[in-house]
Amino acid sequence: MRKLRNKQEMSMQTIIMSLLKSVIIGYIVTTVFIFLFAYFVYKYELSDQYINIAVIVMMIIATFITGFSSAKWLKNNRWMYGAISGIIYFVILIVVALLFNKDNAIASEVVTVFLICLGGGMLGGMIG
Repeated sequence: MRKLRNKQEMSMQTIIMSLLKSVIIGYIVTTVFIFLFAYFVYKYELSDQYINIAVIVMMIIATFITGFSSAKWLKNNRWMYGAISGIIYFVILIVVALLFNKDNAIASEVVTVFLICLGGGMLGGMIG
């Protein structure tokens, strides 16, 4: 009985570490995209419409990569772990946004951002 419990604990530890690594990869991708996009905004003076579209595309790609990488490390229930990694990405994103955005302007778009993160992570998990 003791041996089974250690296997379950190691399995849970493996799951948590794999999800955290995949979310870190997602935020590294996000950081690279933000720097590239900041360059394009500065160079070409893009309008708000293009900025909004680019932010959505960046979130979809980053959460897709997050879900994809978690599915590669965790071989079973890949869509579920992809969705969980998308949710973790969303939670971190909202916490950081609330810390830096004092007027709570993001509150109106929380559901949309949640669905983008969930869907991107889940799709990455299914394909991964």
